[in-house]
Formats: sequence, C-alpha cells, structure tokens
Amino acid sequence: MTLLEYVEASGCVLWAAAYVVLIRRQHRDRSFLVPLVVLAANFSWEVLHAGTLLARPSPLALTDRFAFVIDLVWIGLDIILIHQTLRFATAQSPSLAGRYTVSRFGLLVVASAGIHVLVDAIARDWTGYYSGFMADVFMFAMVGRLIAGRRDNRCVSLWFLGLSFAADMMIGVAFGMWEAFVWFPAAFLCCRILLFVYCVSMFARNRRISECRPPIGDGRLLVLPA
Repeated sequence: MTLLEYVEASGCVLWAAAYVVLIRRQHRDRSFLVPLVVLAANFSWEVLHAGTLLARPSPLALTDRFAFVIDLVWIGLDIILIHQTLRFATAQSPSLAGRYTVSRFGLLVVASAGIHVLVDAIARDWTGYYSGFMADVFMFAMVGRLIAGRRDNRCVSLWFLGLSFAADMMIGVAFGMWEAFVWFPAAFLCCRILLFVYCVSMFARNRRISECRPPIGDGRLLVLPA
C-alpha cells in the first residue's frame, strides 16, 4: 500500500470511530442527531459501494478487500443508528411518528441510490467518491439544520464532529478531491467549519445559562436538559 492509501484507510477507520461515538451519545441522550433522509443516503451509498467491489474480478486487491470490510462495518453501524433514530424520533415527538417509519426509510434508500448512480455516471467514476462526498456535504448541512432548530445540546458531540471532519479531510486528500473541483472542497470546508463553530458557541451559551441559574433546593445548579 502507498502512503496515500494508508491515509485513506486511516480516514475510513476514523469514520467508523465517529459512528461509534455518535451511537453512544444517542443512546445516552435518548435522542437522535442525523435525520432519516441522511441515514438513507449513507446506507444506500455503502451498499452500492460494497456491491461495486464485489463485481470486480477476483482476487480483489488488498485495498479493495479493506474497503469491502470497512463498508460492512459502516453498514452495521448504520443499522444501529437507523434503529436508534426510528425509536427515539417517535418517542420524542408524536409529529415525527408519521415521518420516521421503516417504509419511508425504504423509499428514501431507493431514491438516494438513484441519485448516487446518477452522480457517479455524470462524473464517469464508479468508485463512489464523488457521490459519497456530495452525500457528506448534504449530511452535515441537514445535521446543522437540525441542531439549529433545537434549544439544547442533545446528541451534539464535538468528538463526533471532529473525528468525522478529520476522516473526510484524510479521505479527500488521498483521493485528490482538492484537485478535482474548486467549488466542492470550498463548500465542504465551509459547511463543516461553520457547523463546528456553531456547536462550540452553543455549548458555551448553554454553560453560561446554567451558571447563571440560581441553585435549586439541594444546592445543585439547574442545567438545560441534555
């Protein structure tokens, strides 16, 4: 393996670590961070990417075997995230019960798979990098929209944001995404940096509010719900 392949592999492992951090945070807060449409886009991309690897002539190269294994790991972690999201969304708000369903998720998977194939066909590249990075920009734009609509820091993890950002930077450098397009890395960086800065400011705001609250009966500070 070359140096860039090691960098890309490390980025893939960091993404798996980011998923684990998010799963743990969602389980602790009994809430969700990633909207269902984003999970559908991620899940369909991972299945398609694993399928294209299986369609290649045998034996697979070492990098392709690693990519297939990491795809399976991502799919497994995504299934856990999907289960958490469907469970916590319906329990959190009755208005989400009709929108966060298994059947709706299935339709979103089919639709997003068609978009992934279209993007890769336009780019004339079936490795999935172009559709994958476009899905990533979409993911964190939607996550930012969800966070902005909340008044607390439920499921917001700076570890998740930091690990996923580092992972995407490593994969992007290894693939040469910065040379492929000018506007794409600019949109990617702006989306991720603005989201990270917003979340840091939100944590600081919530801490200031909790410190300004008067102590309750037993002397503990009343803090915002997590």
